[in-house]
Amino acid sequence: LTVLDSMVSNSFKWQYWNPTRLYLDQPTENPGPIHWDVLPLEFNNSFVQLIGESLGQGVFITEKTAKVLFGRRIFIFFGTSGHLQHLKTLGFKTFDGILDESYDNEPDHNKRFEMAWKQVEFLATQDPVEIYQLAKPILDHNYELAKDIKTLMTPAYNFIQNRINSL
Repeated sequence: LTVLDSMVSNSFKWQYWNPTRLYLDQPTENPGPIHWDVLPLEFNNSFVQLIGESLGQGVFITEKTAKVLFGRRIFIFFGTSGHLQHLKTLGFKTFDGILDESYDNEPDHNKRFEMAWKQVEFLATQDPVEIYQLAKPILDHNYELAKDIKTLMTPAYNFIQNRINSL
């Protein structure tokens, strides 16, 4: 039973939801080593993740996307158009049966962000238990595929790490 399963089974209600900004960058008041592999408690208590990616040329899959795939979270992108489509070409599933993902095709980023935000507003009006049950097969599929991709990357990672250690 995951934290999210437990939260949903305890009938988490949106009226008790307080948006919390999650900072994953270096704290300025206490600089020190960053442990990117340890997520703050707020992540484990989240229902949906709003992912802000760079507005550059092309689509890049970053740790922000990887964290929601491994963390089995519903996600909405605020970044370059085509992000969801790119994930689909890699074999991941998105929430197009649950959310209106037409924002992914909008070339104007201001309009795209407004369209994506409407999905946040939509989720805020829905029963999170029902939404989670609809999303669970997608979340599980994405988690398993992300694990497979990580496994495929392990030899390259080990090679690079060994070379770095030998410097």
